[in-house]
Formats: sequence, C-alpha cells, structure tokens
Amino acid sequence: MLGKLSKIKQPALSFISSRKYFGNSNSGFSLIEVLLVTTILSILSTVLILTFRSDTSNQVSRIRAAKVIATDIRRIQSLALSTTSYDGETTCGYGMLKQNSNTYILYAGLSGGITCQSKPKNYQAGIDKIIEVKQIINSNLKFQNNFKDIFFKPPDPIVYFQNTHNINAQPEEIKIIKKSENTCAQSPCTIVKVYVSGKVEIVP
Repeated sequence: MLGKLSKIKQPALSFISSRKYFGNSNSGFSLIEVLLVTTILSILSTVLILTFRSDTSNQVSRIRAAKVIATDIRRIQSLALSTTSYDGETTCGYGMLKQNSNTYILYAGLSGGITCQSKPKNYQAGIDKIIEVKQIINSNLKFQNNFKDIFFKPPDPIVYFQNTHNINAQPEEIKIIKKSENTCAQSPCTIVKVYVSGKVEIVP
C-alpha cells in the first residue's frame, strides 16, 4: 500500500518542482499581464453578481406581491362561499376591481333593492360596498395590464369576468411588472391567473 502511495506522490512532486512550471523560464506572464487579467475578471465577476442579485430580488418581490393578490382573491371567493350578507345588507357576491396601476379594490356586491339575478356582476359605484382598498406591497412594482373585474356569485361560487360568465373563457391574468418597464417582453412579469372554475394560480 505504501509503495502505491509513493508511486502516486513522486510524479506529483516532480510536476510541482519542475522548472517548466515554476522555474526561471522566460515564457511566463509578466506582472502587468497578471494584474490586468485579474482586474478584468474581478470587474466581470462583480457585474455578474450584481445582475444576478437584482434579477433574483425582482422576481422574489413580484412573487411576494402576487401571493398577496392571490390571497385576496381567495378571500373574496371564500366570502362568496360562506355568506350572502355583508355589514347587515344582502349581497349578491364579492369582487375585485383594478383602481389604478398599483391599487385594487375588494368589494361586496350589494343587491341595491333588486334581485341578485338582475344585478350586474361587476362593481357598481354608489351601490356596492368597498371592503378594502389594497396596494401592491412593493412600491417598485405595478400592474402591467388592465385586467377585468373579477366577481364571485354565491353559492358555488360562479365566476364572472367583467359581468360575464362563460365556461369556455380563458383565465383572467393579472400581470405584475417592475414599475420602470411597460411590457413583459422588456422585463419579466409574474402572473396571477384566475380561472372560470375558481382556480387561482401564480406563474412566476
């Protein structure tokens, strides 16, 4: 066993002590060349690290914001499952409405003296009651698109997009993007998808 180890070590020691690699050979790099390469590599490493951190941070922020929005959607969905009244008044469902580029409204769709069958399934100013006005949790983010009013009608609940229920409808998408950008082609978007079946999912 010791003989085998000595056979392995000898070539390694011979390699390290060889003048070809560590002797006074004139074919080596000069000090200036070594310093120049080291500086360039340091700069490139720093740029790559900062870019990676920025991209990761942006994605984490978008996902966090999307999770809060998805939770709020599930909240109004749960209300539609569990109650037909809000603050002592008859309600025909619960919805979510985009107010501006970083604010949205959760509301109770009150009957307003008419039957729920006749009531529009989207926000009616002066009739419906605002439960809460919410902002995207990160001020550096915004909504990229004008998503439709999302409404849940008890008791199932049935899902309406902008006063329309269509079992073949594509999922409504709520896209979250960095505030300084305008399209998902320019900068990655995180998407909250709401399906007509009631399913809510996040696409990072």
